[in-house]
Amino acid sequence: MELNIMLRKCFFDECYHRSREFCLKHLSRFGVVTHQVPTCDYAAMERAITPQTRLLISESPTNPHLSCIDIEEFVAHLPKNVKFRV
Repeated sequence: MELNIMLRKCFFDECYHRSREFCLKHLSRFGVVTHQVPTCDYAAMERAITPQTRLLISESPTNPHLSCIDIEEFVAHLPKNVKFRV
């Protein structure tokens, strides 16, 4: 089934393995583009966000590396003209 829409999601590369697998292997079959960025690289996250981005995924501490995401820094790098929920 092809949705023929360009939806994007972005997540840090240290997220739970099954979440990554679901996004990369399964959502891609429906036209969802997944972009991974290095954990805590907020500038890379900001560059990866496009008008088609609909979901940003992060966990803190990350699994399995236990890196802690700076939530305030995460939010500070969100586009100002787009509504996001945290």
